[in-house]
Amino acid sequence: MNPSSIKRILDTLKKKKGEEYLIKEGKKLTPLFSDMKSAKNTKKIVFIDGGNADILVTAGYAVQLIRVAGIVFKGKKRIETVKKEWIVLVKKIMKEKKAYFSVEEINEETNESINFELECKEMCYDDVFGLIRRIKELKLGLELIERVDFVVLDGSLEFKHPLEEKYVKKLMSTKKAFGLCKTTGVYTNHGRTANEYLLEQKKDIWLCDAGENLHFIHLHKKSDYVFRLDASDEKLSELFYLLIENSKDPVFLGYPYGLIYADKIARVSDEECKALQMELIFKAGDKADQLKKAMKSKDAHSILDNIK
Repeated sequence: MNPSSIKRILDTLKKKKGEEYLIKEGKKLTPLFSDMKSAKNTKKIVFIDGGNADILVTAGYAVQLIRVAGIVFKGKKRIETVKKEWIVLVKKIMKEKKAYFSVEEINEETNESINFELECKEMCYDDVFGLIRRIKELKLGLELIERVDFVVLDGSLEFKHPLEEKYVKKLMSTKKAFGLCKTTGVYTNHGRTANEYLLEQKKDIWLCDAGENLHFIHLHKKSDYVFRLDASDEKLSELFYLLIENSKDPVFLGYPYGLIYADKIARVSDEECKALQMELIFKAGDKADQLKKAMKSKDAHSILDNIK
């Protein structure tokens, strides 16, 4: 890159014009900080995350493994791990001149299957699988909520699809559900992230109320990260004490270990998916060649990407 181009970019990024403040959806936010300290708390909290990855992808259908995990802590002690898995087949179909995704979910533990359809509406395979994974995370939260004092999901408590809505609203009605986001989705009027802006305002451990059930948290004084916390104000201080105690692991200082562990359990590795793909092809018998040809309809880009 031309040195003068680099200088101009850096100069532009350094410029600030007038008052700087946070905005979300066009609204100015006024953050209110509360200093927080660690305190002993033995209440139960479950951290929930999910993972998914491709087993087979063709032009006409795709198969993924979806896994969700719930990690239960009592105070600082991990006491239970809940894990669920599904093999999910999504096919593109046409009905009455409209494009749909036909979905079949197979529970790996019970072998029970559920079938439903989704109108495409500019969705792609990844969108569908992401939506299904999200619903599985929310449903696990509802399943465990009576056994714990708090449910913390990886991600926000906002919903983007009508299928999510009823589960999110049901969780939020309990006043025990919270969403912790690694990216805040909130910026200043100068284009800086909430992380940059808020850490300039305050360095220690704090909880920041930005209004409308939107909060930001800084869970360790040596951490460089601010996280967004979607929550009602009720029981927030109690939860915060638990999160502080859970966020001292040097692997990711200032981030709850419960979510680190949930991610580890829920993550679907490439090795798992390759093994499942080989098993599927092997058991396809005389249809194995047909399956391999269908897969080649999507791998032209990957061949080009690997040419050196």
